[in-house]
Amino acid sequence: MIIRLPALCKTYGVDRSEEIQIGKWLRQHAADNTGSVENILIAPQDYGYFAILAAAQSGKSQNKITIASPIAPGNHRSQSPFESEELLLRRAASENVKWLVVSSAESQLAQSVGKTRFATTNWIVVELAVSEND
Repeated sequence: MIIRLPALCKTYGVDRSEEIQIGKWLRQHAADNTGSVENILIAPQDYGYFAILAAAQSGKSQNKITIASPIAPGNHRSQSPFESEELLLRRAASENVKWLVVSSAESQLAQSVGKTRFATTNWIVVELAVSEND
């Protein structure tokens, strides 16, 4: 019989501290006046995006966050917007995305369309460039 004590194994083998940092940063810096984090496109490499979502929550906020990954429910056949700058900008415009949260695999493309506002070792938050017509 194996007994797992939470005091001995709090993370169950996966360190999600970076994802929690990203979520907290979003809650503090990317929220609107109601406390909702809005218009964010996340491109995760694994299920760590759940930690980002949980840390970004603020009470009864209604977050508008889209997951761009085949691992997300309902996205199994959708084309990744991170295949080209054109696809990324088209997806961002169609969903009124203001922020990108990407793992290191997509960081170069994300940085080509906006400005890095926060980064950890494996994640960056990019604010999309605002056009002068807005």
